[in-house]
Amino acid sequence: MVFRGLIVQETTSFQVACEALFGLLVDKAEISPGQDILDIGSGCGDSTHLLSELKPKSLSGVTSDHVQAQISKRRFPSLHFVEADAVKYVTSLGNDTLDYIFALDCAYHFSYRTTFLRESSRVLRASGRIAMTDLALGDHTTLQQRILLRFICYLTGSPFSNFVKEEQYRKQIVDAGFVNISVDDISRDVFSGLASFIKRQQEDLTRFGIRGNWSGYRFFAMILKWWDTGVVKFIVVSAEKKE
Repeated sequence: MVFRGLIVQETTSFQVACEALFGLLVDKAEISPGQDILDIGSGCGDSTHLLSELKPKSLSGVTSDHVQAQISKRRFPSLHFVEADAVKYVTSLGNDTLDYIFALDCAYHFSYRTTFLRESSRVLRASGRIAMTDLALGDHTTLQQRILLRFICYLTGSPFSNFVKEEQYRKQIVDAGFVNISVDDISRDVFSGLASFIKRQQEDLTRFGIRGNWSGYRFFAMILKWWDTGVVKFIVVSAEKKE
């Protein structure tokens, strides 16, 4: 995951950046109190905890990672967390049972994102909303770039089929039964900043005598810089279920 996959010491600037992204997604979702909310890809529980401050009627966080699920339950024992595959969990829910589905930095990992969108539309009530951040293919990628991206997807466990251009992405949302669709490209605010954060974090920790294997993070930073050339977009998506 672009944010949660980076296991590093938390700093104020990084925390602020994550909370800013969360706030942007909440604004897009137009969440109001007293609603039934599902937080997909809840990680270690931070997003679910922040959503709980909006005073929902019900709230569940879902993560497929066993360690993250256990951490979430220990950190926020008053909240409800489920350890499950996101697509399978949404598919298991009844019709018209939710008002909001929130998916921060996880949808591009789903094996069947089109299924997730379709099932999300089914379980949302009329005029219910979905809000998520995701990755999309750049508008003018070359064959060589797409081949390299496919290899990166293989290494990171992200289905290459999820990387479609914005026009096709919008069509998938429409086909799933959504209207009033908003897709905002915020790549410039994400990729370069995160790559710089990784570099600063390594330098700071090394200066304080904390050493480790940073090769994986340096490789990830290289990918982020490459994506920032226009190969991949980091997008904020919101849509409303068709009545």
